[in-house]
Amino acid sequence: AAVRADVRIVAASNANLHELAQRGEFRHDLMYRLNVMILRMPPLRDRGDDIVLLVDHFLRRFSAQYWGPLRVLAPACIPALLQYRWPGNVRELENLVHREFLMADAPIVRLDPADAQSGAAAPSRADALAAFASLELGQGLARAKAAMIVAFERTFILRAITETNGNVSAAARRCGKERRSFGRLLKKHGIDKSLGALAEPTRRYSG
Repeated sequence: AAVRADVRIVAASNANLHELAQRGEFRHDLMYRLNVMILRMPPLRDRGDDIVLLVDHFLRRFSAQYWGPLRVLAPACIPALLQYRWPGNVRELENLVHREFLMADAPIVRLDPADAQSGAAAPSRADALAAFASLELGQGLARAKAAMIVAFERTFILRAITETNGNVSAAARRCGKERRSFGRLLKKHGIDKSLGALAEPTRRYSG
């Protein structure tokens, strides 16, 4: 029997669907069905002070996620963040903030766009644990232990995937894990195997 549903569809694309349809690479009928309202989202590099607001948002989110004290962005970092082109858009910024949050050992976080471009920022595991132990002191043993395990695991696999240049099989072997199991860890911690963020959609279609 047929089941009636009342839904709204939101579709996103970083390509010009009209141009794709003209070239026969996207169905005209589907484009017209989606093309009820268009919201164009400019790339992060064109959104100026949104960068600082997003950094603050991510720092607050990671503080809650890891039961840690609130950290703030060092004001001296702002000019470089605004000048950087952010080819990976918001996801690239989020990954940079995440890495630096885990590595920070002070209330003020310093962000260097060069780290986002290189995909580096993977200090030694001992450094990561020491920094996170400092972050979690006073939070209670159980919570501190759980948060440190999460941070250690993410730092460990981030280092493995970085040092193997995104080769998942090689990184899995270095971690003593099966490839499929290691892939689940990458997904769990939101780590792109290329350490490069995918471009955020620049156009949104809804209907």
